[in-house]
Amino acid sequence: KIGIKLIRKRGFLRPIIEALNRNEIVAFFTDQNAHGSGIPLQVFGREARIPRGAAEFALRLDKPVIFAYMIRETPLEHRLIISEEIQLTRTGDYKKDLQQNTAHFMELIQAAVSRRPEQWLWMHKLWNTRIKV
Repeated sequence: KIGIKLIRKRGFLRPIIEALNRNEIVAFFTDQNAHGSGIPLQVFGREARIPRGAAEFALRLDKPVIFAYMIRETPLEHRLIISEEIQLTRTGDYKKDLQQNTAHFMELIQAAVSRRPEQWLWMHKLWNTRIKV
């Protein structure tokens, strides 16, 4: 056991807030399709709806954000890459801040994927959303 707890989609709000208030690490998978509730962004040149959770919790609860991912070096060796704390955009316009921070998180993901695209474990349809303009 390494202490990782899974928070299910159903009823996620309270467990996430409680974990963050205990200063626990909460991981958000931002390279997902959030369908209608997501932030519309260009991801690798195509429109997608990106989950707002990481930016929303960070902005509302004033919690720090880092970016982390794993690189496979050999079949039995992996390297964990962890960024410094990401400085959040806080203009006073919540909707704009939510969009800009979510976009920044996706830029970090796209940069990491672009460096090692064969390492991107991706088993869902990120671009399976039609965005109305």
